[in-house]
Amino acid sequence: MADRPITKLYLLSHTHTDFGYTDHISSVRRHHRNILDRAITLCEESFDLPDGAQHRWTCELTSTTLDFLRHASAQQVDRFLALHRAGRIAVGALRYHWTPLVSRTLALHTLRDIDALRNEFGVKIRSAMQCDVNGLAWFWNDLLAARGIAFLSTHQNPHRGYFGPRQPSLWHWENRTGGRILVHQGEHYGWGGNFLRLGRPEEQDAGTLGAMLARHAASPDWPLDASVLTITNAANGDNAFPQTELSAAVHTWNARNDLQMEIVTLDQLGDILAQVPDLPVQSGEWMDSWCDGVASSPLETAAARSAERLLPVIERLGPPEDGSFEELIERLALYNEHTWGAHSAATAPDNIFATIQRTEKSSFAYGAFAASLHAVAGASRHLARARRAGHAVEGDPRFTAQSHPELSADAQGYMVANPSTQPMALDWPVPFDRGAGPQIAIPQAYGCDAFFPGFGADGWTDAQSRFRPDGQHRLQAQLAPGEVRFLRPSPVVTTGVETGPGWIETPLVRIEICPQTGGFSRWLDKENEAEMLAPAKPLLAPIFERMRPGVSRRDIFQAPYWERSERPMQWSPEPVFDYDTQPEVSFHDDAGSGALHWSISFPGGFFAKLRLAPQGGDGTFVLTALQRVEPTDLPYSVHWPLRFAQPVETTLIDTGDGLVDALADHVPSSCLRWQCLQSGLGFRFGDGSGVALAPLDTPLYQPGGPHWRNPHTAPETADGGTIWSINTHWDTNFPVRVTDQAPARFVLRSLRVADAKTIGAALEQMSACPVIVRVPEAEEMPAGTLPSGA
Repeated sequence: MADRPITKLYLLSHTHTDFGYTDHISSVRRHHRNILDRAITLCEESFDLPDGAQHRWTCELTSTTLDFLRHASAQQVDRFLALHRAGRIAVGALRYHWTPLVSRTLALHTLRDIDALRNEFGVKIRSAMQCDVNGLAWFWNDLLAARGIAFLSTHQNPHRGYFGPRQPSLWHWENRTGGRILVHQGEHYGWGGNFLRLGRPEEQDAGTLGAMLARHAASPDWPLDASVLTITNAANGDNAFPQTELSAAVHTWNARNDLQMEIVTLDQLGDILAQVPDLPVQSGEWMDSWCDGVASSPLETAAARSAERLLPVIERLGPPEDGSFEELIERLALYNEHTWGAHSAATAPDNIFATIQRTEKSSFAYGAFAASLHAVAGASRHLARARRAGHAVEGDPRFTAQSHPELSADAQGYMVANPSTQPMALDWPVPFDRGAGPQIAIPQAYGCDAFFPGFGADGWTDAQSRFRPDGQHRLQAQLAPGEVRFLRPSPVVTTGVETGPGWIETPLVRIEICPQTGGFSRWLDKENEAEMLAPAKPLLAPIFERMRPGVSRRDIFQAPYWERSERPMQWSPEPVFDYDTQPEVSFHDDAGSGALHWSISFPGGFFAKLRLAPQGGDGTFVLTALQRVEPTDLPYSVHWPLRFAQPVETTLIDTGDGLVDALADHVPSSCLRWQCLQSGLGFRFGDGSGVALAPLDTPLYQPGGPHWRNPHTAPETADGGTIWSINTHWDTNFPVRVTDQAPARFVLRSLRVADAKTIGAALEQMSACPVIVRVPEAEEMPAGTLPSGA
């Protein structure tokens, strides 16, 4: 009820958990053991104080809690559990604070921490907490509700996350299946302790607190005569010890003021807020306004995306039992965790601390990539052995390049399988024969550009192969969902595919490349007699923007958070970027390859090598760009615009569990300016037709075109939008240089009917990864089916 005076203030005592940013990541984990040990002591020492002043502690995450309990002495565990049973310690349900990179499959695996805490220690979890980032993907709602989690408290960082009008707010978040959880959208976690210093006797900023609570009382989104603030350490809110004097500060405050404070746990707060009647019900995606950081490490993000796409494949085959699957889950989780880099990444990028953080964050992506390949290799080879008992299978100790010298690489047998729920038009290069030598943990068929661009450039192992593919054969088959088949390579048929300087044509499509921009100037859907593009609006013509010399990252955002201001985030009214729009475009002659090749070079230092080829014979084609930027300290971004001849009526994006409208299907506080994709997105035109696009390596989509100001203001129309492949213009948290060659793949298909069902099926087909195992002696066999999975 608006303008109702606030007479009670609930305080949530915790520390914000950043894996990185303030310290080396492994040190952070060990440090949190000491933090929780100290919290236990403070809770025990405050038993003699009045109930509301007794210290209560909230463990934000399951990961740090499990780590503490598994390393604690029996006495420490008993002390923790006694306080937990007494309602003095609560544990949040999430393993980490998440970015929208997390897939539904990964999320399910991380929520098994809830079972571990219950089964190993008897810890009961009823609530969840998400700090710094302002949202949580919609599918989390279903998964949390199914686990008995009824309350979610979020504490959004207004620095770049935007200080929105819905802080605080209280509402029910409805999920896709009709269930709901209660959401408290609170102030930034640093306000109560770090800024207002409510945990330090005689230091409380009562004036600023009064102004804040007056704003809460006047807000139509806050219906209580009580409010909530979190208390982290007054020195720093991140990875810090509990505020030692909090109980004494609350006891002293309550004796002197009408406004009463009460320390509560996350579970207690949920119980209190659940009593508020007639709360609004909202449904939809809740995208995070910090998620553009994933483009600041584009090669790592591409590797992590490839690993995450293999999770359902591994589950379908059956995860290996050697611990590699659990390693994969944890490494992907740590890469998708919200902390990117170090506090000094932008101000001192060459500092060893920033380098350490960048390197370790990168290692999670690379480790996940390696673990995913190892898991697929083990599970798929096990399946091949079971289906072809007695035959040599790649990865066997007796499997060598000399096993079958009478068989060329193009005459050997392969087990192929479609692990997806959609039909698959398999068209894959014949793998090099590496025997049982190097890269044995990599499926031979995945050591190629078809799986990950640039992966096939491996001169050393290729030189060791006595039996090389001739380049004129491929693994080709039409596979039903779940189908398993043994086959031999087929001669490549390029009949009907023609190329010339700047154009490629198949029986179904003709694509022409603009010699000025390097983007598509024409896309003719011959089957439907439709021109998909307007010549003045080239598709996927990259834009390279650099910050103007003399402009700092702070000048972009004018971030008031650092000055403890309650005014909303401001953005520079002046231009801060220069745009390179006139690249040099060069076409390369590769007659007979069935593909079109060209390169783009911008004067500012951005370079891309591009390849365009048809896929599957149904009008689908793949654009592969290998990007590189010359080292520079100037912040920059690379965008790939999505423009079409017809106005886009609806843009549907896959955020993890079905499609949502990119502009309409969001809760009011969701970020609308940049959105993270899972499989991809689809565009629907006014006549019902459309386009499906799967950006395999670059998940950051922005409706309406490049934009860096207020992320919560929707563009008037999505109008195609753009894909961000590289971004370094953020002023903290992320690396500021990108020097590795990074891929950006775009799989496109025109659709005669572009509804949610058709787009969803197309995206799964376009992003699915086949299972391929070399079994040299295996003859072609009738189809079988994959197991149902773990």
